[in-house]
Amino acid sequence: MSIPYETPCRFHKHTYTALSEDADSDDDASSDSSSKGTTTTSNARTSARTSSKFIKSQLSSSGVLSASTIGDLNVAVTDFVLSMRATGCYEEFRATLDQATTPSTGLPVPGRAVVRIEARERNWYKVKIGGGLKHEGGDGLSGGFTSSSSSLSLPTVQFESSAKLINVIGDCSTTSAAYNVDQGGVASSHFTHVRPGVKWLGEAMPFSLSVGARQDEADHQSSRSYRETQKGVFCSVRSGPPSSEAGILGQLEWSAALRDVLPSLHPTTPYGVDASPYVVAESGPNFKHAVKAVLSTNHAFTHPNRYVPAGGVDVSLTGELAGPPGDVGLVKSELSSALHYPLHPLLSLHAHVGLGALKALPFGGLCNPCSNISDRFYLGGPLNLRGFGQGGVGPRSDPRGPGADGGDTLGGELYHVSSLQLSTPFPHPVVGGNGVRLFAFGSAGTLCNWREAGTAAKVLGSTRVSAGMGVAVPTPIGRFEVTFAKVLRK
Repeated sequence: MSIPYETPCRFHKHTYTALSEDADSDDDASSDSSSKGTTTTSNARTSARTSSKFIKSQLSSSGVLSASTIGDLNVAVTDFVLSMRATGCYEEFRATLDQATTPSTGLPVPGRAVVRIEARERNWYKVKIGGGLKHEGGDGLSGGFTSSSSSLSLPTVQFESSAKLINVIGDCSTTSAAYNVDQGGVASSHFTHVRPGVKWLGEAMPFSLSVGARQDEADHQSSRSYRETQKGVFCSVRSGPPSSEAGILGQLEWSAALRDVLPSLHPTTPYGVDASPYVVAESGPNFKHAVKAVLSTNHAFTHPNRYVPAGGVDVSLTGELAGPPGDVGLVKSELSSALHYPLHPLLSLHAHVGLGALKALPFGGLCNPCSNISDRFYLGGPLNLRGFGQGGVGPRSDPRGPGADGGDTLGGELYHVSSLQLSTPFPHPVVGGNGVRLFAFGSAGTLCNWREAGTAAKVLGSTRVSAGMGVAVPTPIGRFEVTFAKVLRK
């Protein structure tokens, strides 16, 4: 017999069972330690590292302790499980509701429920030495570094070495350090500590706190004729799952970074540079002090695959404000939205719109009155405007002068990009069944500066257009596609 969701019921206590590698439930539980409203159980081969105090605080922040009906308890327990899984400290985590009973007689207690938790905790450390991919600006946690969805570069192969401490003191916090070297010999390193269940005025909140330091170098010599070193510290508050998992997320980040733009050296002239005068004029160190906010559905509403969807919606909004005590002043915002609409079981329509704007803020002469080349938007390439080269749209230096072939890409302060696609599963049943889709597309977009924008008609008049077709393959690390594109308007 089902119980109505409106039935009054309140939290009584919780139990926690740490499962071993070969345990499926609490079959071999052998020891427990109890306190008011808490029972922690572990089997003979596995001790529970997660503290009861932390679990109780997470139950509170998820609304389990304040729920008053069966329906409210079910919703709150689901939120609790999702928040605990998002910490990344568990191989497996589940929770069920059960009827509370009296210890002496074993009789049920009306209107009271027990939350029974079973978890398989990850090892307390993780060491990695191997290879991976470097995604410039694509980690969602910039750590004081320039990060713009319109300027994402293609991923590069890198050697990775890292060490991570996981849930050592029982509060699901993680501490990690990494040193990586990409295929161009560019080294990067970072140190990060993440603490979930941040407390505010004594109450546990559904946020995680991250603090850390990071050093990196970006190599833009092929398109912009400069390299950039960046060293920064950051602190962020985040709600939602990791970026690698689907789910609504929000993030507020403070960062401070020392950046240095180094123009490309001339191959034959000692102490000479091989870069356009525009790049040389903006070279040198600068200090950026900024606050950045991100709100994204992060593929929570797309299906059946987050990277190659056939239906759903996806929206992302980013805002950034930089100013004193740094010498970079700006306000910057980006909006990206996508609609995936199934017209037929074998045909889907996809529409995407992206907008971005950046405005330099001098703050009464305390900051540079012009935007920095490191902060501007860059448009072009398979990740945002197919048919055009990486950073191939927007302001450029004179192609006849020094610098990259075709002129240095200088970036812009305003952009819009849109695309319309039709997709269908790959005709082979096995390939198509694994999410591979064929698609045809039309794309349009432009990039300019405020002084060049003028009227809306002028901006639209400078829009580039391309069309083509391709095949998209979902992979564990993202979307892989092969396309043939024809530029219709340069």
